[in-house]
Amino acid sequence: MSEPEYDENVQHREIPFETTEEGRKLLIAKEICIMLMRECQTFNKLILDTRGFSRSLSIQSVDYISIPNLPNAINCLINLTKFVCGGEFFKGEIFHTMANYCYNLDSISIVDTFHPAINELANLILVQRNLRKFNWIGGYGDLTPIIISFSSQFEYLEEIQLANAFFQDFKALEGLANCQNLEILKIAECHLTSLHVKPLVNVNFPHLKILEITDIHDAYDFEQEEAPDPPSEEIISIIRNANRQLRDVRLNLELHFYPGIIETVGISCPNLQTFAANIKTDEQVSELMNLLSSCRQLENLIICGYSWSNFFPADYILPEIGAILPKMLTHLDLTKWTFEAEALRKFLKNCKSSLEYMSWHCFISHEEHKSAIVEYSRKRGIGIKNLRVDVHDSGYGWHRCVCHISVEFEKSSDTNKDKEAK
Repeated sequence: MSEPEYDENVQHREIPFETTEEGRKLLIAKEICIMLMRECQTFNKLILDTRGFSRSLSIQSVDYISIPNLPNAINCLINLTKFVCGGEFFKGEIFHTMANYCYNLDSISIVDTFHPAINELANLILVQRNLRKFNWIGGYGDLTPIIISFSSQFEYLEEIQLANAFFQDFKALEGLANCQNLEILKIAECHLTSLHVKPLVNVNFPHLKILEITDIHDAYDFEQEEAPDPPSEEIISIIRNANRQLRDVRLNLELHFYPGIIETVGISCPNLQTFAANIKTDEQVSELMNLLSSCRQLENLIICGYSWSNFFPADYILPEIGAILPKMLTHLDLTKWTFEAEALRKFLKNCKSSLEYMSWHCFISHEEHKSAIVEYSRKRGIGIKNLRVDVHDSGYGWHRCVCHISVEFEKSSDTNKDKEAK
């Protein structure tokens, strides 16, 4: 076969982005935005989001979606209250420009895995007059400047959500210490250690209702060179200090490193309505039993976790749990547990709760589990809205068939009466 011939006189030339289909769409979107900005006196909410784009397209799109940098943007964005920004493009210029005239944002939500522009975002936070909500989902950037900037909003911040980040400065969380109106605090996969959370040990968040902490899978693995340093005592202190105000606690943690934390929740949070935890040992089950006995307003119980390859066999304890479940409980997610049909029957017989949803795993046969559910619904006089069985023949390291079963029941009259009384 002969070699292909090339014309050396032909020069390489890039196709202009504006002539691509994606480029034309963005160009049209930009023109629409310019038209809207001419016709509308003010915008209340601005969403700049290219998460559906490839990284290359997202980067090239910045000139088309940088609405705050357009001429006369100040006229319609000066009263902006809600700002959402996501995608893999550099956002620094957008944040910098907005900091010059957007002072009334009460909600900022950032989703970023590329070019985070931390300092520019921190400056945008600093100039706000009453920022109430901040949500960050990122690509493990150092959020220290942002956390420190929270101190400028200590009178107003009610909700903070941080995911996929880290704090290089161990004192960064001091920025949260004075946020006395904080109601929701969610921190997920942020490489937390005891040194990071230590600034919050003696802090009392008097209005804190929702606390959700998720650590990185294997973050404190025994094979690491450094000794594990999880913030166990520090998070326990936050729970203990928040006390009766907490309504929703979710601990997607390796609880082996947090001894006594479930018991602390049970003692300190009598008004708890939702509890989620990665419970997978006999000791943790014992703590859960005490929590169920104490928190009689509980409506949602969720057994969560990272790995789908290891289920906790709960046959021996399930009937006893059924006997002590609070009557108010309607949502029971036992997806990380597995048990036989006989244990399920005993559980349902003992259960006095008005269940509306339940899920769990079982091995090999699921027909007996379905029969137990049908029998329970008949005896209780409640209908079944949906009964679903998902069969997994392989994957996740399983050596036998695994079934995930979930059931939705019709609401019972007792549930409605209880909620009205509440």
